[in-house]
Amino acid sequence: ANGVVNIITKNPKEYAGHEITIRGGNRSQFAVSARSSAMLGAKFGYKISGEYFTGEDFDQSVQLIDKGQETGIYTNPDNTIKNTTAGGTLYFFPSDNIEISYTGGLAVANYVNQSNIGPLQIKDFTFWYHQLRANFNNFLGGSAFIQGNYTADDAKNTYNLETVARAVAAGQDEETAIKNATFVDAPKRFVGEFQHYFNITDKNIVTWGAKFTNTQPNSGGTFLSDGPNGNPIVINELGAYMQYENEMVKNFNLTLSGRYDNNDIFGGRFNPKVSLAFKPKNHNIRVAYNEAYNSPPIQPAFAYSPIVTLQTTTNGNAPLPDGLPSYPVDMVLRGAADTGFTIIDANGNQVSTVSKLAPTIYKSFEVGYKGLIANKLFIDFTYYNTTITNFLSAPTPINNPELIFDANSIGFGDIPTGIGWQDLVFNGGPQGTPISYVKDYPNELVLTYFNWGKVKTSGINVSLEYLLTNNISVSAGYQSVNLGDFEDIPSFVTSTPILNSPEKTARAGIKYSNPSGMFLDLTYRWTEAYQFLGAREYQRGLVPTYTVFDLKGEMPIKPVKGLNVGFVANNLFNYKYRSLPGTPLLGFMGSAYVRFEFGK
Repeated sequence: ANGVVNIITKNPKEYAGHEITIRGGNRSQFAVSARSSAMLGAKFGYKISGEYFTGEDFDQSVQLIDKGQETGIYTNPDNTIKNTTAGGTLYFFPSDNIEISYTGGLAVANYVNQSNIGPLQIKDFTFWYHQLRANFNNFLGGSAFIQGNYTADDAKNTYNLETVARAVAAGQDEETAIKNATFVDAPKRFVGEFQHYFNITDKNIVTWGAKFTNTQPNSGGTFLSDGPNGNPIVINELGAYMQYENEMVKNFNLTLSGRYDNNDIFGGRFNPKVSLAFKPKNHNIRVAYNEAYNSPPIQPAFAYSPIVTLQTTTNGNAPLPDGLPSYPVDMVLRGAADTGFTIIDANGNQVSTVSKLAPTIYKSFEVGYKGLIANKLFIDFTYYNTTITNFLSAPTPINNPELIFDANSIGFGDIPTGIGWQDLVFNGGPQGTPISYVKDYPNELVLTYFNWGKVKTSGINVSLEYLLTNNISVSAGYQSVNLGDFEDIPSFVTSTPILNSPEKTARAGIKYSNPSGMFLDLTYRWTEAYQFLGAREYQRGLVPTYTVFDLKGEMPIKPVKGLNVGFVANNLFNYKYRSLPGTPLLGFMGSAYVRFEFGK
């Protein structure tokens, strides 16, 4: 449902050469990057690249909020960014039709990340990857590839800044607070894939393939159900697909696709796609229907997060059942990936059930046009209409042990997003819903996620580019999206999602370039005001309309072959704006660079 990104990397047979770039700018920006690629004889080649970047981010501190009111508690982030990446590929060409390669790399990051669970101080976050791949030309009437990937990351010393700020405000020393707020996040993933493309005839083309993915989240029990008393989380997915393309009559292309995926946690699903394109010279008119899905994310599926302890008691109207005297009740966020939950009353009778999570389904219709008119004007237009079902809810209480407590004794920050105070003070008996308990968790107020509802979205994307001269072009773009009314809303959903993005955005630009490699590019970006509903209280509110100009350029230094200088100026006029509530106030960001290329 999130689309596919196809990354085509440079092959040393076609793009041999070396380059080094040094860049510096305001906010203490400094970066050095390098790339080297060459053939080692006729059958072997290599490519290596790396970058080191450091800078000072805009102020990422956040004023926390309790019960809808700002507090005097601020997060205390380290706004210094230090990122390092390095990677390379070794190539083997046993014949003109076969390419075998190994790729590996590593990245280490230090910065502040604004996440759904609050701002995170990313410290020494490490990501690494390995890939073995073989490409075959002239293979069974076409071409094919087979590859295996391994990726892993480790949050290392990353911690939650909000948790630390609250602990320090409560009197804990910062070192201990940071230690307690550090969590484990060290997942890994294995992927194997095969794809084959061949022609039945010149006008009948088939692409088919299969893919296996093994995902192993690992939180060490710090926020998922994989702790000492839980089981390791392993998700296996197997998919197979086939696509048939046919030029029925001249300039008309029909494409039929189907893909079946089976997730051993959430089951299997078949997704079809059909499209028809009319392609006269320099034009493409298309109509398409597509189905896709998203499996529930890891956190909603496998969450285990004790949040706060609440005290139960009797209120005179509905005494607690026998065997369950006044005692503390733990509020716990639990995922719903396995069998769901059974809700029982004080006598053990089933009151209701909560089903295990299911994928979110997308069904889309699209029409579009792409074309070049008079060799001067390029147009790209798309209209789409998508129906989405099986949304994921916010964390929601599913049972109702009798909770009588002083709301003022608990900080709002301890309560998960989407749960208002009115939802937490439950009364048994005639004044509220009957007392109920989650089977197997009698001492817990359980929060979890649900699938629910249906909504339609639609929108248009328009891009235009006009060639004024051989060296100067102007461009413009417009995007509009509309969120329809929600349907099939269950009673437990107290508020429906909002678009969380602007309904309208626009851009424009003018660019000068010449054959020597010199260019100058000025762009304008406009974003309409919109409401944003984030996971945390301070991540909610109005994002005002903002307009930003960006300018970038580059030119070769003629006396030295391969030497280029350039600059990038984002937010050229230093317009102060926030892209989202709870994020830094942004301003001008500029840098200049020198790049030297040789050996090409």
